[in-house]
Amino acid sequence: MFLLLLNPREEDDFTNTHLQQVLKLYSKELPDMNYASNTGKHSVFLVRCVSKGKYCSLVLKSGVSDEIFAAITYQIVPADTQYAEIPLAAVTSTHQKKGFGKLVYEELMKRLRSVGIRTIYCWADKESEGFWVKQGFIPLAEVDQKGKAKRLNIKSNIRKALCFPGGSTLMLSHLNKESSVNPANIVAGDSVKLGESFGESVYVDCLSTIRSPVEPTTIGKEHEKVISDQATTADSDSAPALKRSWEASLSSLQSKRIRANRHNDSKIAKEDLTISSAKEQKQSKDSSSFQVDSNKNPLPTICKRSNGENYRILLMDIGDENKRAWLTEVIRKLGGDVTADGNMSTHIVTGKVRKTLNFCTALCSGAWIVSPSWLKESFRQGRFTNEASHILHDEDYQLKYETDLKSTVLRAKARPNSLLKGYDVCVGPHVQLSNGTSSAIIKSAGGNVISRVNKVDDASKTIYIGCEEDTSEALCAAKKRVWTFSSEWLMNCVLKQQLELQVTQFIESL
Repeated sequence: MFLLLLNPREEDDFTNTHLQQVLKLYSKELPDMNYASNTGKHSVFLVRCVSKGKYCSLVLKSGVSDEIFAAITYQIVPADTQYAEIPLAAVTSTHQKKGFGKLVYEELMKRLRSVGIRTIYCWADKESEGFWVKQGFIPLAEVDQKGKAKRLNIKSNIRKALCFPGGSTLMLSHLNKESSVNPANIVAGDSVKLGESFGESVYVDCLSTIRSPVEPTTIGKEHEKVISDQATTADSDSAPALKRSWEASLSSLQSKRIRANRHNDSKIAKEDLTISSAKEQKQSKDSSSFQVDSNKNPLPTICKRSNGENYRILLMDIGDENKRAWLTEVIRKLGGDVTADGNMSTHIVTGKVRKTLNFCTALCSGAWIVSPSWLKESFRQGRFTNEASHILHDEDYQLKYETDLKSTVLRAKARPNSLLKGYDVCVGPHVQLSNGTSSAIIKSAGGNVISRVNKVDDASKTIYIGCEEDTSEALCAAKKRVWTFSSEWLMNCVLKQQLELQVTQFIESL
């Protein structure tokens, strides 16, 4: 026997062929589902559930006759990844009452629990309701022939994701937690649409692509030996266990709305750079100390990079320590390291361009600025994948700076730490940027920080950064033919990776 997880989004011949078998099974065993309730007209409900991408199917297949004799179709509710829905389940008539239905459901329940699912909804008719009761489900509401249910106490965002087949009973089962540190802690409380904070939908079923052989045995021993599923092992060459944990983390990561700082463009507040950077460092240090609980459910090591490149990844905008700990574990299993230092990072994973110290220094150093989809794709491939197609797309950044981030990143990578190379830069005492912060950014851009402009070797290679309170110093610098600009100019140059010396100088704008 073979246990297969079929995801219609894969669209390969293997998957399509087996989904057609699943559809044939449902059409035969659930004939009423072929017709719209109380109308006699043909319905596309089965096709929509099996083949259209919203639902996946876990099936049990004979290794001898190549027949699928049990299937269960489900989705992890995108609006809240603690919930799952089972609209369809069936066993061929010749294999009913032999424990196969229970076998497939218990395997699905185990997998769903492992990725943080805490509640499962299923749809039952009169014939199957008894089966679901035995599996721990309780009736929740009756759905009439038009697919409407009265007095249904379900969150609206979850209700919209359910299918509501007419003439059925909605049933509910709560799963028990198995460990204190798992993806359930990551996704708890999230109930916004996946991808809305990043402007893209990256939801991919966390159990897809797992195809596992089932050793022949008797049904009486099904709980001991029937399923030999690589998704539950910890072999070094097997990725699914990691994938289960990772996708739950990623889904939660995607469902968090990230709020970028909104400061006046004319000045960069100290808190935007110094406090945010300190917070990033603290969070990364906290996550680095996470070791004990993750060993209870260790993630398998998967194939590492083969090109010898070091991957030092800085995670931004992730305040939840459990999420950060799981993502850190994922990165390490891929062969990378997590860092809190923008200068040392090779990649920043974020959902928004930030005016923080770490972001600016990382960008100047030629780091990749990528969206979380890069980590997801890297996990899927079992190695760090090409970054170019996953460079962050930030519309606000593009509108403000009139350039796309991809061009900026590629400019920085072509000449890392070279934006201010050969220039001496003096920062006025009243500039909003602290001395340490401004010095770090200038040095990461290749500039040389000086304290005064009294004596300069080459005025054309000297820049004075000031504000209105530094007018007298700026006038002295201008008399020496030193370039004078504001801190806003400096940040614009850094975030665009373009040295714009031809714009209006600070002293001319006074």
